[in-house]
Amino acid sequence: MNIFFYALIIFVIVYLVLNWFVKTSSKKIAKSARTLIIFLSIAFAFIMAYAGKFIFSVPFLLLVLPLIKAK
Repeated sequence: MNIFFYALIIFVIVYLVLNWFVKTSSKKIAKSARTLIIFLSIAFAFIMAYAGKFIFSVPFLLLVLPLIKAK
């Protein structure tokens, strides 16, 4: 029974994301994707640095640099 509820929740979330994706402009989607990539990269870099994997945090920080300058 729990699997049914999880599948239903996932289906509703996917439907809402796809519905938003279809209705918004391409500029807003690009800006949202850029912002999401920046925040996730910084979060992953902090997680890797906190875990002691400093060498693995460098690619995440390098991924953020070109996105910060782009407007």
